[in-house]
Amino acid sequence: MKTTLVLLIGLFSLPVLALDDTIANREQQAARYIAAKPTKEMLEEIFEPIIKEECPPEGRAKARELLFKYTDWEAINNGMKDSYIRIYTADELKALADFYESPGGRSAVKKQGVVYADIQPILKLEISRAIVKAKLGKLNQK
Repeated sequence: MKTTLVLLIGLFSLPVLALDDTIANREQQAARYIAAKPTKEMLEEIFEPIIKEECPPEGRAKARELLFKYTDWEAINNGMKDSYIRIYTADELKALADFYESPGGRSAVKKQGVVYADIQPILKLEISRAIVKAKLGKLNQK
């Protein structure tokens, strides 16, 4: 009986643990999230496959250098933070920050670029197939 009572009290107290969904709490949690997963690191992961796709091997280092030199990271960072605050609740931002601050989260995130690179050939193949099917579909409609 005591165990059941403790469990019920615990379950009903969970909503009390939720953060108030205020702008101040969203700002605080967004700052934690960005500190745990900096925008620049995230965009580097996105830019890298584009650089490899668009630039010849001998020009990649220079393209990377120029891209990162002339990108206004503060503007992007502020835009990301504003977007996070607008879109996510304080609890959602807290959950994201908690994940990215955890050892498992940091380890998983480091592997994400490898996953994207690994799946890229499959994505290209399936996109090419979809384009061919769409073109054939248009031909059959004529």
